[in-house]
Amino acid sequence: MKMEGEKMKGIKLKPEKMIFFSILLIICSCSLIGQNDELEMVIKNKYESCSNTDDCLVNLRSDLQFEWDSMYVFGVNATPKFISNIIKINYDKSKDLTRVIIFTKGDQIVHEIRNELNPERPFSFRITGDRRVFSKDNAVFSIQKTTDYVFDLTLKD
Repeated sequence: MKMEGEKMKGIKLKPEKMIFFSILLIICSCSLIGQNDELEMVIKNKYESCSNTDDCLVNLRSDLQFEWDSMYVFGVNATPKFISNIIKINYDKSKDLTRVIIFTKGDQIVHEIRNELNPERPFSFRITGDRRVFSKDNAVFSIQKTTDYVFDLTLKD
């Protein structure tokens, strides 16, 4: 039974409300995009503060604004099962073609960065070498800019 005033088609919004909701959606999307980019910003800011003659170093222990014990770096082919086995914590958020960096403290994930493989926006940094697990005590990296938007991080001995 159809009630008076009820529309059978979709919800209709006034133009002012459509504009408001569109702006709100854009603002929310932008804040979510930058949510996992703290490490990227730390690397970029640290590099920009170095002079050309300096050995440009980033110390993740002191430069990140959250507490952590271990950092795990996974390539785009890592499955949730593989990640769970390495970090010893249940992990089910990984997607295909996504690079994942996970920070843990004790038996908790305290921060994670997920970067989907996107040819239009390559990863802004790469961690060179074979090592993929770092403690906060050995997370000092040398930064080298390889292109206008890509940095290589090399573990400092």
